[in-house]
Amino acid sequence: MTTPDPLNPTVRFASFVAPTTEDRSTVLRIAPLLQVIGKPDERTVVTGTIRIVVAHGANVSLTVDVANVWVEVAHSFAALEPESDGYAKAREVIRASLKRIAVDSAEDEHTIAARLAKDIAESSRNSVAAVRELRYELENLLSQANAPKTRGADQISVVSSLLQLNVITSRAADVARESVREGLWLWACDDDAYQSYRRLQDATIINEYEPATAQTRTWMRRHDAAIRQCLDMRKQLDAESTTVQSLLAAASSVSSSREADAQSRFNTLAAAASLGLGLPALVLALYSADRLVPLISVQRWIAFAPVVVGLLLAAVLAIASAPRGKARVLWLLGATGILVIVGTLLLVAGTLAPS
Repeated sequence: MTTPDPLNPTVRFASFVAPTTEDRSTVLRIAPLLQVIGKPDERTVVTGTIRIVVAHGANVSLTVDVANVWVEVAHSFAALEPESDGYAKAREVIRASLKRIAVDSAEDEHTIAARLAKDIAESSRNSVAAVRELRYELENLLSQANAPKTRGADQISVVSSLLQLNVITSRAADVARESVREGLWLWACDDDAYQSYRRLQDATIINEYEPATAQTRTWMRRHDAAIRQCLDMRKQLDAESTTVQSLLAAASSVSSSREADAQSRFNTLAAAASLGLGLPALVLALYSADRLVPLISVQRWIAFAPVVVGLLLAAVLAIASAPRGKARVLWLLGATGILVIVGTLLLVAGTLAPS
């Protein structure tokens, strides 16, 4: 029997063949997969599906179909290529965890498949909490990256990780949404139960089936529980995706604000430099340097006073517009140093100039 590909609808409907009357004892379910593996700073996020095939005699086959794998390095996520070793390692870790699942041979095939699908869907839904914890960590890093003392490169790294996290939540939500739409692929082996459950979910659907109840099938309660786990998983992931997008919008706003502040400081510094250099040049041009230098008389010192006043105004303007934090000290030292150097050059030149 060929199984569908839940991530590719075209291939699914083109290649999947429902069981014939002779092999109706084979039961199929496909549950969504979302797992966060590893310890902090070295975590691996896996999305995909798990195919559950239960044959006669409670013979269970679980196949892990890994769709996407992301690895974490210092709070930064990177998507792996399907041919990489990371895919194989993630698949083996998940297979090892599935071996711990116990199967009751006394149950019929549909009951076993429904219970396994519910357990796997619940495990994937529980993994949303681990994804949420990743978002909390990145949110904290983003707040630190936006502190005045940090560099712009720190914020760029966090924003890149948030973009990858948004891809993770969106991919996992797509798998959960597809699982709900297809009813965990129940239609492949029991189309009547699938259509009845569709009527239960949406009474406006036009078909000849009655809405499913606990009496429709003995395992319908577990199937309903599995679908509800997928629904809750999708809702939580959609909420996480919305939150991440809000964080990205906030990061963009903060970045624009910082750029505007930097431009404003640059304009202020340019104005201070223009005042500190332009006013002395204007005074020298009006009075003529020959009349001001050398500074050997009181009258010449008085005429040279506008040059000193211009430098003082430039210093006051630079000090008033200095930013806060550690950058303030550098700003003050740099601006004061430039003005002192310019003033010293002018005074030395005026004092030592030849008669």
